[in-house]
Amino acid sequence: MLYLASQFAWFLLAAFALGLAMGWISHDGDRPRLSSGVWIVIGLLWIGAAALSWLQLLNGVLATWVETGLLFVAVYWLGCVCASGLRKPAAKEPAAAQE
Repeated sequence: MLYLASQFAWFLLAAFALGLAMGWISHDGDRPRLSSGVWIVIGLLWIGAAALSWLQLLNGVLATWVETGLLFVAVYWLGCVCASGLRKPAAKEPAAAQE
């Protein structure tokens, strides 16, 4: 994995930046949406693929592709989480002030 990170450093930086942008844009202001059904499915798929790679059930080119995908998904997700955590919740105004 370190070899892949060293070979794709600029692309990983771009994936992180894209994750930051998407995390910032998709933040709804109340709470981070990290526990939605889609994220749970993606997380389970990621864990399954990581287990296949760690147990060395995949070899050769397929293992390289899977590990590269795992690395990019993890970096993108990290960017989304960082941006969502940095963005402050929207200030809720009292109902009387809005009327």
